[in-house]
Amino acid sequence: MAGSSNPQFIQACSATTAASGVICFLSVIFHLLIMIWAIPEIKSDNYDSDYKWSTLVILIVQFVGIILGTVAPLFRCLASLSFKLTFKSVFNHLKVFKVEKYWTQKLHDLKYGGISLSFGSHTLKVVNKNLRNLALNICIILQVLVVVVCKIIALNFFLLTQFLRCLAWPIQALFCSSVESNETVEQRKFVLQLEDENELAVTILKGLSKSFNQLLKKSEKKQPENLMNLITKRSTKDFQGVKKLYDDNDQPDCWSLAVVTLTTIAVTLPNIEKGEVKSLLKSVREGLIYITHVEENPNATDDYKSVQKAAKTLWEDVDFRHTWLEIRLKDIASRGNTPPQIVQLFLDNAKSKKNIEGEGRTSITICANSMYHIAQSIIDYKESHTKLFDELSSRIADIMAACLTNLPQVIAMKVHTSVIEKREASVKAAAQLLGETKEIIKTLQDPSRHVPHIAPNDLPLIDKWCACLGDPESYPFRMH
Repeated sequence: MAGSSNPQFIQACSATTAASGVICFLSVIFHLLIMIWAIPEIKSDNYDSDYKWSTLVILIVQFVGIILGTVAPLFRCLASLSFKLTFKSVFNHLKVFKVEKYWTQKLHDLKYGGISLSFGSHTLKVVNKNLRNLALNICIILQVLVVVVCKIIALNFFLLTQFLRCLAWPIQALFCSSVESNETVEQRKFVLQLEDENELAVTILKGLSKSFNQLLKKSEKKQPENLMNLITKRSTKDFQGVKKLYDDNDQPDCWSLAVVTLTTIAVTLPNIEKGEVKSLLKSVREGLIYITHVEENPNATDDYKSVQKAAKTLWEDVDFRHTWLEIRLKDIASRGNTPPQIVQLFLDNAKSKKNIEGEGRTSITICANSMYHIAQSIIDYKESHTKLFDELSSRIADIMAACLTNLPQVIAMKVHTSVIEKREASVKAAAQLLGETKEIIKTLQDPSRHVPHIAPNDLPLIDKWCACLGDPESYPFRMH
């Protein structure tokens, strides 16, 4: 549907495009005849021009320019060959003097519903309206004439191509079959076309379907393996990591900020194998890409966008510069010998920064508040660095898993975009996202996982998850 409703695809099938292709092709033939006639004269030094020998160069450059300018119109013109030859299609082409409404609809709208100028006397208004209608009538007549002429030119091209097709039919029948399968007949129901247009051939339907399937298979080869391993090995069935964010009745309102804050503490812990730290960072990098898709919301408030922006900036500092709010993570790790000491350092720094006010400090305040509440939830953790790293990894996996349960809804929203110019690109993006996250979606849809029964519009919001998991009895929705 998205491919057949693409404006470029429809334009390639119109009479004006076919006529422009024929005209360009005829201009090439005409210029080729001129070249055949002129080159021998030029070679005989009979220039008859002040440009002399450069005349040949000018002709060649012009000819190359005409060839290049004809490629696109000619290929669009040949799009008519992709249509199935039926009695209806021939009959529609023969109706050259019938101009469909969509050719002149905009001009008629301007004529009967256009803006009228409110100045001068009543007589001037009448004169202005009559002149405007006269100009629009002339434009409508010219538009009709242009369309009719283009249809006549396209008709000649159509008859010629169909004649050549009939001559080549015995050879074509040996190599290809025109029998439609049940799958093709089913696909034809979803093709969007202008009224009275030709019927799309089987090859076009197969081409549209093939391009989608190729994109899907190509995307399936780009599965986020690190993210998948983290969710499979570390996440819990009932998303305990999200539930623990509910402490002090203060829920973060952005998935990515919670993930980045927990990752900051995890990668700061000393005495952790470098392989595990790198694996966690790779998993978070992959996960944040898909979390961004979930958090995209055209109706998001300014506060929500500010939190998203702060999370993005914080992640760049942690991942690229190994700092948190301009504090080096190595400095924090060197000053803390035990997990509570490291968490306390984060807590103290966050406490000193979370109430900072002033222009340009909003991002710092948001990040500091997130760190303050998350650090408070693990300040009493007395186990070793390795145990705390495992605990933080589990929380990160739970938060990302909970967020990514919204992927089917996100994919459906991308498919159902209403902007026609962006529809095909959006469908391709949805196909790519589906291919890359196919295994993750399958894993998260396992019946053993206790996904809270929240309203569909609230599922992408982390604060709704925290409220439901933290206090399910008082929440209006119950667990499965």
